[in-house]
Formats: sequence, structure tokens, C-alpha cells
Amino acid sequence: MKNSIEFSFTRMVHVADWYASTYKSDWIKSFFIYYFVLSVVYLISSYFSGSAALPYQVVIAALVLTFIFMVQPSKVLSFFRTRQQRMDLLMLPASQLEKFVVVYLFSGVGMLLLAFLAIFLADATKVAVSYLFHWDNAEWMMTWLGSQMHDKSYQAMGNTWLANMLCIWLHSLFLLGGVLFRRYAWIITTLLVAGFVFLGAWLSIEVFQWVISEGYYIEITNLTALLVSVTVLLALLTIVNFVVSYILFCRMQVVGRKWCNC
Repeated sequence: MKNSIEFSFTRMVHVADWYASTYKSDWIKSFFIYYFVLSVVYLISSYFSGSAALPYQVVIAALVLTFIFMVQPSKVLSFFRTRQQRMDLLMLPASQLEKFVVVYLFSGVGMLLLAFLAIFLADATKVAVSYLFHWDNAEWMMTWLGSQMHDKSYQAMGNTWLANMLCIWLHSLFLLGGVLFRRYAWIITTLLVAGFVFLGAWLSIEVFQWVISEGYYIEITNLTALLVSVTVLLALLTIVNFVVSYILFCRMQVVGRKWCNC
């Protein structure tokens, strides 16, 4: 095993080639499941609703991509649950950093790209069938989405930016959960995130009620400063999650604990 902080692009490519060849059947199966389900949904909605279904189809695509982007990293070690699978990974002639980058890219980014491809092909199937049978929905989703884009206010762009940063932070948080928890990682991480969200919402309401009761009021005078502050905070938390995930990955053993890898 190489030093955990060494990095060689050539060795990383070899690890990626091993990973892809070993688990390609699972990736192909996942792709066809996404494609089949989305195609059925798009075709049925187009048949019954015509062009009126386009906004809902775009929303479905956005929800699928957002869900995969945030939750899929929790499956970063899903292919390394058995003793033999872990041994195969740990015995590869590469550093821990190279292995971590490969398993993250395949799990956190690769599945997202497969989902993009599945959505594109499902949309192409819908357009082709619509042309063939003269349905009133022969328009590409990207074409429709582009026609709906208008100039947004500064506040709307700020909200979009914060939403994207929040998704990236959740992406890193689910990665941490995937490395930390050995079983049901995405379920446990989701429950923990939901718990913290409810706790944060409750605390926010309590603080807001206290501020109102004391006769104070809150006024945001500099939206840019607020956006920068929240962006920096989420970026730092994201980096921390990635670093801790890598540290836990380096501590992974062939025989781990029942519920966690720590």
C-alpha cells in the first residue's frame, strides 16, 4: 500500500480501470433502470397531457438529478461491504488518496452523469415517439426550459446561489455519512440531516419570537455581505466534510465494525 498522501494520475487511472471493469454490470443496470422509469413517466404524461406535461417533466428531471447529486455519495462504499471486496480495494497498488478520489468520482459524479444521460435519452425517446404518433409534445425539455429563462432579480439569483451551495454542502455531508456508516448510510444520514433541520428550525423560531417579544427587529441592509458570509461558511463546512471523509476512508479495515467504519 502506498503512502496515503501520495498521488499519481497514472496509478489513479489504473484504479479507475479496475473499478469500472469490476462493477460495470451494476452501473449498466442502474443506467437502464433510470432510463426505463423516466421514459415510461415521460411517455405516459405526454400521451395524456401533451405539451402541458413539459413543466412537470422538467421538474421530475431536476428532482432526480438533485436527489442523486446529494444522496448518491452516501453509497461511496456500497461495493465494498464484504471482507473480500475490502481486501481487493486495500490491496490495490495505489495510495489511499488515489483510491478515495476514484471511488468518490464513480459514486458521487459518475452516477450523476449516468442520470444526465438517462434523462437525455428518455427525453429523446419521448420526442421521437411524439413525432411518430403526432402527439402534442414533440419539444425537447432543454428547448422549453430555455424559453422560460428570463432576467432574474439580484435577490432571486442570490437565492439560487445559496440553494446550490446548500446542495453542495449536503453532497459532502452524505459523502461523510457514506464513509462513516457501514450499513444503511443514506437512511441514517437522511434521518440525522432531518433531525438537525427540525432542530435548527425550532431554534430559529424560538430566537425570532424572543427578538419580537423584546421589541427588536432584524433588517438585512447588505445582501451581498450576507451571501458572501453564508457561502464562505458552507464552503468551509464542505471542505471539512471532505477531509474527514478521507481520514475515515484511510482508517477503513478489512474487518470493520458492524455499523460504522470508524
